[in-house]
Amino acid sequence: MKKPILGWSLRKSYRRLGFYSKEKNLLVISRILDSKKVPPEVVKFLLYHEMLHMAIPVQKVNGRRQIHPPVFKQREKQFPNYQSIQKWLKKNLVKL
Repeated sequence: MKKPILGWSLRKSYRRLGFYSKEKNLLVISRILDSKKVPPEVVKFLLYHEMLHMAIPVQKVNGRRQIHPPVFKQREKQFPNYQSIQKWLKKNLVKL
């Protein structure tokens, strides 16, 4: 894989925590996560999630785009402490 350009979003977004642009080779994480309140593992997980988009491109199934196909979700869950990171995001995201 080609190393992407990494950066924080310009605005704080609670809905879109990150994105990867294949055209620009750009990986962006929401600025709300650039805080001492956020455990480093959460940011690492989001980087991992967006890098999975680099490895597993969008698929078309019955004419519909599948951004997170089953293989994507399976590999995402292999991230260390996946369940605890998901719980942290659900509990703390609105507090940031």
